[in-house]
Amino acid sequence: MAPGAKGFQGALLRVATRLTSGPFGKAAAWLVARGGPEAFAAVRTTAAVTELEGSAGPTVAATSARAHLDVRVALGETVERTVARLRRVVGDKQVEIEVATSSEPSEVSPSDGQQFTLLGEAIGAAYPDAVVVPSVLLSSSDARTFTPISDHVYRFSPFLMTREQRRSVHGAGERLSVDSLGRGVHFYREVLRKIPG
Repeated sequence: MAPGAKGFQGALLRVATRLTSGPFGKAAAWLVARGGPEAFAAVRTTAAVTELEGSAGPTVAATSARAHLDVRVALGETVERTVARLRRVVGDKQVEIEVATSSEPSEVSPSDGQQFTLLGEAIGAAYPDAVVVPSVLLSSSDARTFTPISDHVYRFSPFLMTREQRRSVHGAGERLSVDSLGRGVHFYREVLRKIPG
């Protein structure tokens, strides 16, 4: 993305790109993370508290507490190392950490070959000015269930969304513009048209 990015983010990405090889990979991730919440989530493991339970009322002292964290494990990390890090960060042996359900990060699909080219052509048909580059999906998807049967599993949404719209996904007020919906339909039509056979 570095060559096409502008301003401060572009400068960060260009420096990070130079640092990725060799012993400076962590420094590159640190630089990319400075690009904002979405850039941070692309290179780091994230954890969001989605449930809290404790006291039965505002004037009742809690005898125990429970929190549920939704953790997205970053590429290059494992569930086991992530849990170990959580234990270190909490630093209290009285706090029990239990993994309710888990899955390791999906394998990275190749960005060369016929499948990625087809995807790029369909993106170009819907968004002629788009620069097609591999990236990291910041949320969990059902795509991970396809990785045992294919090396080419691409997680992609063909809808142009503002940051506010992306934050509203799965929440109140989730929406798309009519133009974005139309371009998404055009993308899927192109994918189906281009599939060989």
